[in-house]
Amino acid sequence: PLSSSIPQADLKDSLLFFDVTTSAPEPSPLSFFPFGKKDDEKDDEPTVPTINANILQSAVDRGCAHVYVLANGESLESCRLTLEQYANIIPSTIIALEGDITMKSTQGWVTSRPQNMEGEFLRPVSMRAYNPENYFSGSNAVIPAEDVAEVMMHLALRTGRSFVEYPRVVQISPGDDPLVERRNADYFTLTTTQEAGTVQSVASWEQFLSPLGEVNAELGKRPDQIE
Repeated sequence: PLSSSIPQADLKDSLLFFDVTTSAPEPSPLSFFPFGKKDDEKDDEPTVPTINANILQSAVDRGCAHVYVLANGESLESCRLTLEQYANIIPSTIIALEGDITMKSTQGWVTSRPQNMEGEFLRPVSMRAYNPENYFSGSNAVIPAEDVAEVMMHLALRTGRSFVEYPRVVQISPGDDPLVERRNADYFTLTTTQEAGTVQSVASWEQFLSPLGEVNAELGKRPDQIE
C-alpha cells in the first residue's frame, strides 16, 4: 500500500511504525545469477539495519502524522540520522532498546483481555530519555516483545504528536518498579457499567511516559470518570 504506484493508498494523518531491531538484507533481483555480484562482495557481509527509505518517503509524501521507530544498539544511529533529514517535515519518535538488550516473544502467551486501554505487561519496564553516555550500560538482558509492543502502543496513544525537536528518542530496559493490578478499560467499560476484569500494568502512565512530556492520563475512562 505504500508503493508510489498505488496512489489510492491514503495515509493522511496516519501513524507509521517501523521495527528496526533485526538485520535482514534485501536480496538483489540478480542475486541468483553468477554475474549479479561484484567479485569483492561477500555473502556474509554484515548490514546495519535501518529504516526503509522508500516507505518513509512515501509516507511523508502522503501526509503521515507521525513516525514511530523501534531500534536497538545496532540500528539507533542510522535511524536517527535518517529521521533527522525529515526533522522539519514530519514528527518522529525512536524507542530504543537500551544497549545490548534484546527482545523475545513469549511462547504460549495470550492476552487476558481482547482489548485493553490500561496496558498489559508481563514484566516491569523502565523508560528514560536517551543519554548517549549511559545508553550502553553493559546489560544483555531480554525483554518480552509483548511488553515492548505495549509501550509503543501507549506511547502513540498517550503522548503528543505535534512538532518539537525531532526525532525525539527514549530508551527502554527491564525495570525494577513492580507492576500493579488495575481494572481493565475497553469498549464495554466505556459505554456500559460492565466489568472487564483486571490486567497487570504500570502504576502510573504519567510517570512512565514522563520523558516525553505531557501525557494523556484519561485514556480508557468514561466521560463521567474523568476528573
